[in-house]
Amino acid sequence: MKCFNLPDLGEGLLEAEILNWHVEVSQPVEVDQPLLSVETAKAVVEIPSPVNAVIQRLCHEVGATVRVGEPLVEFQDTTTDSVSVVGTLPANSTLHSEDHFIIGAATQSGHRIASISVAGATKSPAQRSHQSKSPGP
Repeated sequence: MKCFNLPDLGEGLLEAEILNWHVEVSQPVEVDQPLLSVETAKAVVEIPSPVNAVIQRLCHEVGATVRVGEPLVEFQDTTTDSVSVVGTLPANSTLHSEDHFIIGAATQSGHRIASISVAGATKSPAQRSHQSKSPGP
């Protein structure tokens, strides 16, 4: 679960009153979608969502005064520990001993500006350690 706190609204304002929630629990929201309206000593401000997520909990009721840094809303944690693999690696394949990196930006024609090769970058630490040892006397 990720918490979104009342951001600094500027001009030295330390708190705001919640006027209206524009979302409800279990509702999916998108980045920049208005979450709520708050009133400060100087203005009414709409606060947008910082992420694409689903609302888990609204932390305050309408009319509540919230200080900068206090939680406004909790989002459902949509992150997972799973990893996606694209393609296959045949069992009899070998690892390449060079990595290629592109330095700089591509030109409008799509050609590379510069590239370098780094030998041994994909070798394991044990393989690199074995290579760096010199034979004994």
